[in-house]
Amino acid sequence: GIFLRKQSWIIMVLMIVAAAVNLGLNFLLVPEFGILGSAMSSCVSMLLLSSGMFVTGRREVSTALPVWHLAKMVVAGFIAWWLATRIHTDWLVVRIGLRLAVGAVSLGVLVVLLDPMVRQQVLALVRRRRLAT
Repeated sequence: GIFLRKQSWIIMVLMIVAAAVNLGLNFLLVPEFGILGSAMSSCVSMLLLSSGMFVTGRREVSTALPVWHLAKMVVAGFIAWWLATRIHTDWLVVRIGLRLAVGAVSLGVLVVLLDPMVRQQVLALVRRRRLAT
């Protein structure tokens, strides 16, 4: 909504608030948690920014928030992360590659299973491929 109504000053204010929160959390969390603290502060500030943009944008253009769909995708992401972190090998490059592959494939499969629109698109693509061969 804020993009459509061209209210860039709201975006600027939200970005400044998110950056300030990020800096403040970095000062608090980095000494205790190191690079993980920085990642946590970035995650919190981006969540704050996204929420702020959603709330202010929703005032301009009314949209529905698909909470059930969002919850399903969060669970799918958590399962994919959990599966990927179960992979252990001494070779760092192999571990990263395997974790990326397992995470991407498992997330893709879960999204196809949980989202009817994605499932329809995949089935239509498979049907078109079968007809083409």
